[in-house]
Amino acid sequence: MTVALKFFCPTARQLFESGIWMDAETVNRQRLKLVSVDCPLCKRTHRFMLADARLDDEDVAS
Repeated sequence: MTVALKFFCPTARQLFESGIWMDAETVNRQRLKLVSVDCPLCKRTHRFMLADARLDDEDVAS
C-alpha cells in the first residue's frame, strides 16, 4: 500500500505532506536514506532520513 510521507517542520512545528509516495516496506528498507524536501509551511528545504517520516494510511493513493 502506497502512502504519502509526512515530516515535521522544525520551524513551523507542524507536520506537512512531502509529496513523496512510498510503501511502508520500502521506507523501512531505506530508512537511513536522506531526502531533501521543500516545506510548504516555512518555504525552506529540509533534509530528513526516511526513518523520520510519518506514514498516514488515510492518505492511500487510489
